[in-house]
Amino acid sequence: MSTPIWHHYIPQFLQRNFLDERGKIHVFEKGDPNRRIRAMSPKSAFASEGLNTFRASDGTSNSDLEVWYSKFESKAALVVRKIVLAAEAGRAPRLSAEEKNLWDNFLYHQQKRAPNAFDRYAKDFEKDLPGFIEWFEREHRPLTEKERNDFQKPEVLEMLRQRAMVSARGMGGQEVVNILGRRGIAVGVITAPNRSFLLGDGDWARLGETGRLTDQKTELWTPIAHNVAVSPWGREGQERAISLDMNQVRTINCLIYENSNVVGARSPLLIRSLAGI
Repeated sequence: MSTPIWHHYIPQFLQRNFLDERGKIHVFEKGDPNRRIRAMSPKSAFASEGLNTFRASDGTSNSDLEVWYSKFESKAALVVRKIVLAAEAGRAPRLSAEEKNLWDNFLYHQQKRAPNAFDRYAKDFEKDLPGFIEWFEREHRPLTEKERNDFQKPEVLEMLRQRAMVSARGMGGQEVVNILGRRGIAVGVITAPNRSFLLGDGDWARLGETGRLTDQKTELWTPIAHNVAVSPWGREGQERAISLDMNQVRTINCLIYENSNVVGARSPLLIRSLAGI
């Protein structure tokens, strides 16, 4: 099976929970000079060409991370659907230990999948490269003349930069997942008519005095449907379902908008109100 060229950084199954009556999600990119809000299909929205592909040293194309995402999303989609259905029924999701672990992993990986998630590392790449070369020669072997010359070529630097970004996107996270595993889950649902959540490619909507994930008073709200959002809550094994009022919804949406470069919503009116357009 071939890997698609366009890689979604917000899965299509999640986008489908934010569609309007025509089956479209309204998308706004903050960097768009024309300030347009576009009605798009999940197939086209929140995607970037070759985002999780890099060229290996032998010249072959490696898309292993995208393949892994695809398989993982198939499992995560079932857990998200269970949470949404429970929330709409006014009850906690009653996740099994395996389902909770799937959700924790999905939450961790989702907040770092956007193309800009590792911009800081990309910008620092060339600055840090001499230090890496020094470490490599000290710990392994001196570079050959060809290798040293290759590091001066823009195409080689771009290849290495892309490989580093893909590796950073897919690696680590077990410590964060373990912390999430020691907390329960709160599911918030919107009951007010004509209100909905914003979907964004950035960090969580973080609330609380310290903002630390280990602090049980810290909330990290993540919308998973136009009317449902989820946050870590309490201790391991605890669950609760709550109704979110207009002010709480607005606070979450404002934070999602602030933390994102690309946002989507069921209604363009929500985006206009946040973007001032």
